[in-house]
Amino acid sequence: MDTLFVFLIVAGLTTLMWSPRLPTRAATGAGPLFAAATLTRTIALPLLAVVLLVLAVRRIGPRQLAAAALAGTLPLAAALALHAFPRPGLLSRG
Repeated sequence: MDTLFVFLIVAGLTTLMWSPRLPTRAATGAGPLFAAATLTRTIALPLLAVVLLVLAVRRIGPRQLAAAALAGTLPLAAALALHAFPRPGLLSRG
């Protein structure tokens, strides 16, 4: 489990640092990687906030910042909704 967590963090950071000017695609691609890392280990939740703060300080642009924020938080919101409103038989075999 730790190997997957480290891989997702490194992949997200590599995606963000690949080019000097952050394209919207890269910001959109890095968000789900950090969200997946957060779903793997909850210690990554503050890391997503720190990454968004660093991107805001770098002044990358509102489109890229919004893409990274939405792509990072939507999977977390979906997982939260799945656990908050369980449906019988959705994930179980019985």
